[in-house]
Amino acid sequence: MLPLALRALINPSDLLLFVTTRLLYRKACRALHAFHHFLWKRAGILDEPRVYEDSVLGFMEPKLGTLTSFIGVTYVINVVLSLLIDIGWRVRADSARLMASLLYIAYGAYFVNEVKKEYLTTWVPSLQEDRRRSYIIDRSSSVVLWILAIFSCIECISAFLKIPLSSTLAFGGIGGLAFGLASKDVVSNFFGGVMLLFTEPFTPGDMVSFTTRGTHYEGKVERVGFYQTRLRGRDTRPTYVPNSVFVDTMVTNMDRITHRRFEASFSLRFQDFETLPEVILEIKKALRVLPKVDVLSPFRVHFTQFGSYCLSLTASCYFATKSLDEYLYLQQLALMEITRVVTECGCRFAYPTTHLDLVSKELGQSLITGVVDYQNELEQVAASGGGGGDRGSNTNNADSMKGAGQQGDISVGFNVPPNPINPLNSGGGSSVPGPGEDNSGSPGPRPTRGVRVMQNMRADDDNVMTTSVMPGPPFPPPPPPSSTQHSSQSSPVPENSSRGSFPPPVSAASPSGPYADLSQDAVVA
Repeated sequence: MLPLALRALINPSDLLLFVTTRLLYRKACRALHAFHHFLWKRAGILDEPRVYEDSVLGFMEPKLGTLTSFIGVTYVINVVLSLLIDIGWRVRADSARLMASLLYIAYGAYFVNEVKKEYLTTWVPSLQEDRRRSYIIDRSSSVVLWILAIFSCIECISAFLKIPLSSTLAFGGIGGLAFGLASKDVVSNFFGGVMLLFTEPFTPGDMVSFTTRGTHYEGKVERVGFYQTRLRGRDTRPTYVPNSVFVDTMVTNMDRITHRRFEASFSLRFQDFETLPEVILEIKKALRVLPKVDVLSPFRVHFTQFGSYCLSLTASCYFATKSLDEYLYLQQLALMEITRVVTECGCRFAYPTTHLDLVSKELGQSLITGVVDYQNELEQVAASGGGGGDRGSNTNNADSMKGAGQQGDISVGFNVPPNPINPLNSGGGSSVPGPGEDNSGSPGPRPTRGVRVMQNMRADDDNVMTTSVMPGPPFPPPPPPSSTQHSSQSSPVPENSSRGSFPPPVSAASPSGPYADLSQDAVVA
């Protein structure tokens, strides 16, 4: 027989209840499920009963475990309060009852909320098809349930303190105001969650997109809480957005669209202008027979504008689908049909091109002949050591280079070696002394650079030709003079030299040695 004080401290009835429920609730649930299975077979029901995890008893097992935990907490509170009273603390004897009442009220709200979430769609089958309505009923019933639980706790506290409920609510209102001012962000997020619950811009499972503070977000809604909303983007990264963001932000719910719009722009060549009406008509026929095309919505195929190198067309229509994957497949079919129609109509898609107008063969031949004649004349002047032939040779060259009458700018250039008599008079008879010549006309030191003669002719109606002389490429130093070279410079031009071939053969009048090939450098650009 335990002493009275020890019995009061241990409280055997509460201890026995806690130990019994803690040890036997799992076995009791499984035994009841086995008995239910036995009765199911004896009744001759052909359908197999649910497995234990999916049955009502399987659902009740973790909830009974939570109940045993509450019983254990209640027992510990009773023992502690009894010990405090025995050692002389001024604690009211019914404090343990108050704590037990609060705990059981909280457990009751938790149990009812779990049962509601598990079996709401079973009790109301219509909610299985209407996901948004199911979500609203689930969240709103949870809010109402927990509000009732809070008011029940307030009522218990008022009865314990023997204070009217109105006074308790007034005190709670003042405390709530102070708490709200201290944590306005938390409160704004909470009321933002409540507004999301009742305004219903989106529900879990919807794909939404919105922009806030210059950042764009897009993802599927996984959970809408009272403080924040969890999104999961296409890269599977979760994003947690405070509910207050949605109060002043425009949100696009892409799961509530009715159609998806297809639009394609393409270009055809200018050569295909005559077949444009046929192409537009055939594209309309091809797109109209595609699956899930809404012909009642705007359906357009039009020639829109002249591009810099093409004819621009635009095709647009609407597909009656919400699925992104299905829309991508239909878009692929539409693009393939447009390509097929363009090909069958004998057209081609346009792309940037560059056209080159080549000079005719006759004009090119006349240019080459003029260059050869002009070069041979310069060689004769250089061989005779005279001047004054510059103007005449230019005139003859201009006459020979007038040809086909086609428009365009032609540039002819070739290198001329320095005149052994006057370096600045490499093809003409200028009397101005140069740096390699004194006033008496005697040659000075041989220069190291020739001249570059450029013939520019515009083959338009005027056939204008201009000549420009500029410094040419540097020459290597000349070899030591010999009697053979001096005698060759004064020899006449051979009669059998070919004036019509290009490049002309090297004659005795041409400079010899390292300058032999410089007079042959004729370039047609």
